[in-house]
Amino acid sequence: MAPWHPVANAHASEWLLRQGAMDTPYAVVRRFAFGDPNHPDVWFRVVTSAARSEGRELICW
Repeated sequence: MAPWHPVANAHASEWLLRQGAMDTPYAVVRRFAFGDPNHPDVWFRVVTSAARSEGRELICW
């Protein structure tokens, strides 16, 4: 097993999905890019929205 994990090198960006500009978010999308900076592997993780991470549920990768 490698002594590092790919997520350790990730640079995430995050978006909140909502119906309108003032509505409560219903999902959180986070982008992970890691590996070769010129050709990174890019993954997206989508979870339900909640005030705390413990209250969020995974929708998909």
